[in-house]
Amino acid sequence: MAGPLGPAPYLDRGLTRQLIFNQVAVGYTIWGGGFGAKILAEQVHLDDPRAWIFGTIGALPILALGRTIEKSESPFFTTLNLSTNDIVERLFGQLKQPAFALGVSALLALLTGVCEEIVFRGGVLPSLANYGFMQGYAASLPEAIPFGIATSTVLFSLGHLPFLGLVQGEAGLRNFFSVDTLVLFGLQLATGGSFALLYVTTGLSTAIVAHFLYDLYTLYATHLVVTDQIAYSKSPLPPLPQQSLAAMRWRMTEGKPYVDGARRAFLMMDANRDDAISQVELEP
Repeated sequence: MAGPLGPAPYLDRGLTRQLIFNQVAVGYTIWGGGFGAKILAEQVHLDDPRAWIFGTIGALPILALGRTIEKSESPFFTTLNLSTNDIVERLFGQLKQPAFALGVSALLALLTGVCEEIVFRGGVLPSLANYGFMQGYAASLPEAIPFGIATSTVLFSLGHLPFLGLVQGEAGLRNFFSVDTLVLFGLQLATGGSFALLYVTTGLSTAIVAHFLYDLYTLYATHLVVTDQIAYSKSPLPPLPQQSLAAMRWRMTEGKPYVDGARRAFLMMDANRDDAISQVELEP
């Protein structure tokens, strides 16, 4: 629906509700007055400028990792990038809406950062470190912290895997036990481990800020990239070379709409705009 200032912002409400519900479920102890609420009150101080300074510095390595994966043409990252693009396109649609998408991305990223860091770093990590000490895995509680970091990071990574695919029959099983799932697991180990190290060295607020910035970048930058590529594919088509016999034959046999559609599909897949489709860009 268009208003006096132009088209109304687009947002997939169903997907948005699902994303919010997932985080509310993860952080139910925050809203239910459990240990999460206590951690929020005692350890989260997002009004402290130091949390934003150290959190921004701590986020730089994982932001660089995300940027590298986004630009990589390795087939190992193809499905991961396509999945991210698909979710963001579903969420915000195909038209660029910078201010609106930035605001929604910031809210979703903040909710995710607060919920997941309070639960996995503020709650699970110390509990597992204490468990490791009580079980004799370390001589003291500080020496058990690496055990808490490692085990809580593994649980964090497992929590981001598509376990629902396991109930979707043979195809779901095959997709779950695949290289793509292993790549996703490895990425979550890297990000979760980074957040855990920030937590034990600088505090929970810093880890929340770093998590927030990473998710904000992922959502917002992907929205800009996807909508740019869609706009590029819909831009005016240059004329076909008149000397191209193949182009003339296709136009005569299939018609101009078919040829133009094929050319737009080519532009949509040509992500780096080099007038060629690489093996990675050809992946479904």
